Amino acid sequence: MSDNKRVTIYLIDPVYENRVLSNYVFPLSISFLSSYLKKVLAEKVSVEIFRFVDELEEKINRNFPDILGTTNYPWTLELSSLILRKFKKQNSNLLTVMGGSNISYDLSSQGKFLRDRPYIDYYVCGDGEIPFENIVSNYIKENGEIKKIKKNVHNGVICLSGNGDIVSSDSPFYRHEKLEEIPSPYLDGTMDKFFNTKLLPMMQTTRGCPFSCVYCYEGNKTYSKVRFFSIERVKAELDYISNKAQKSLLHITDSNFAMFPRDIEICKFIRTLQDKKNWPQSITVATGKDAYKVIKAVNILKPGTITIRAALQSTNPDTLKTIKRKNIDANTYIQLKDSFNNPDDKLEGQTILPLPMETLESHFESYRFMISAGVDNVFVHNLMMLNGTEIKTKEFRDRYNMQTRFRILPRDIGRFFGENCFEYEEICVSTNKFSLQDYKKSRFLQLIMKTVHSVLFEPLLKYIKEGQNFYEFIKALVENSESAPNNLVDVFNRYRNDAEGELFETVEELKNYCSNEENFSKVLKGEIGGNLVQTYYALLITDYAGLMVDFFIKNLAPDHDDTELENLKEFTISRYINLKNSYDEPIEKSFDYNMPEWFDDTSSKKLYEFKGSLNCTFYIYKESASEINSRLKLFGNSDQGISNLLFRVGGINFLRREVKYSNEESL
Repeated sequence: MSDNKRVTIYLIDPVYENRVLSNYVFPLSISFLSSYLKKVLAEKVSVEIFRFVDELEEKINRNFPDILGTTNYPWTLELSSLILRKFKKQNSNLLTVMGGSNISYDLSSQGKFLRDRPYIDYYVCGDGEIPFENIVSNYIKENGEIKKIKKNVHNGVICLSGNGDIVSSDSPFYRHEKLEEIPSPYLDGTMDKFFNTKLLPMMQTTRGCPFSCVYCYEGNKTYSKVRFFSIERVKAELDYISNKAQKSLLHITDSNFAMFPRDIEICKFIRTLQDKKNWPQSITVATGKDAYKVIKAVNILKPGTITIRAALQSTNPDTLKTIKRKNIDANTYIQLKDSFNNPDDKLEGQTILPLPMETLESHFESYRFMISAGVDNVFVHNLMMLNGTEIKTKEFRDRYNMQTRFRILPRDIGRFFGENCFEYEEICVSTNKFSLQDYKKSRFLQLIMKTVHSVLFEPLLKYIKEGQNFYEFIKALVENSESAPNNLVDVFNRYRNDAEGELFETVEELKNYCSNEENFSKVLKGEIGGNLVQTYYALLITDYAGLMVDFFIKNLAPDHDDTELENLKEFTISRYINLKNSYDEPIEKSFDYNMPEWFDDTSSKKLYEFKGSLNCTFYIYKESASEINSRLKLFGNSDQGISNLLFRVGGINFLRREVKYSNEESL
């Protein structure tokens, strides 16, 4: 133990820092552990939490800890393992602890996990506050003698015996019954150090999920009961963060935010903060499955604060039964968009590719249904084979002949302690009803869907929907991609090649590839291994925006008026801001129609009904310019940086939206 008799504990939830941060939020999970330890053990411990590896290394070089803990999520496992391995090798008396959701529920798989990582003394499963406190208390009781400590295994903890067998209690996955026993890491000052970094505040109002989806680790019955932090605590944290925050974004890590009755009160309080302090301007959160309840709560907030994610995952009844999911009925889904109070609020449909029992036709039908329901965007998740999920079990894989590949996780790559390190994921690419070729077709559709639904192209989308079936337009873009302008065809082909080239059949093949220094350098530079849809989307709406407009217009139904199309193109481009270039200069344009009035009109009037010459000057809102500068400083203006920026905060503020008329008297 440390000479000062206090047990020195360092906890890290590490991020990669290659070009851009791999994760931009405060380390919430370990902050809960820190606050709980300081409450229960008080003067017996000295706890410090970290996000950045170099900061941890510098601290350890000055003062070696007694206990070192790291997180295990799909995006931290390899880096966390490297950290524990390095410092355990440096001092074998160091007690090492790992915890997080990225582990199987199966004891034999847990045993293999620990045997593959002999530098881990304890693994904490489930809610970690009490299990970790038990480990620390036992450490104090046994005066830091690891062999004696490991004879006692409490609920929520696993380890290996001396002969390599898994040791577990009757309840290896722990749930905290009374969340109010956990002090707030904001209100006790634990999080203060992170407000002056690039990181964004993240908070939690609930734990658990009542649904049983087989692809989600919270689908396990262990997490089926939802537990709540008190309304008073949530309000106090929001108020505290609003006084400290230097950035306008907030992350909430709930699984079903705005679905519970109390979320109405939380949203009312957030709206009060927005009105008084103009914070938060944007909230990133997973909204609840009951979209009607969510909309009722989100309508309280300022327009555009939250994108409501109306996830269907699939509309195929056989698929939904297989994945243990029940969607809201079709008629209700179709009416969701009409429930919004403000057109700036967005509805995002979601699917997962490819789910069991899904065919290419049924997958495309899900697109068609969501588009017909008026969603503003369709986001497609690749099916990740997550540890702790039913879908990853051998029985489930074999039943549906699920074939998988491995790929590098975007942004999770770097060099630490002189070693190359990266995270990877296993994704499903085919089933007994969905071929690998089907997967490749769907991957290109992902890019087209993402790009078409950019706020940049909203005038075009409005015009298209007035005159033709929007889903048929999407299909035309996919089918006619080879007839796009030559530069666009090159981009599309690069995307297709990258989407295929990012996949490896085995982990060993992937690791062998990255063991080559030339290959690893390519990954570091972002030449491979990025989020392809996000990166190519950023490329298409910056460097190729004009060509995309031309491509869209070329694939419209043939009976459109050329003058209308020319005005439409000019209006779309005039609103557009290329985040890679200067954007503060106003743009002056002349139109044959009152384009701003047509675009804002919510009736069924067509563009030709707004005939009349008009001169317009397009400006960017002063607040938007300030926000753009702030976001670019945080994320950078590379393709990957812009993709991060747009993914987290959307695009609504990145347009010239203030239009002044030079001949207003004629209107």
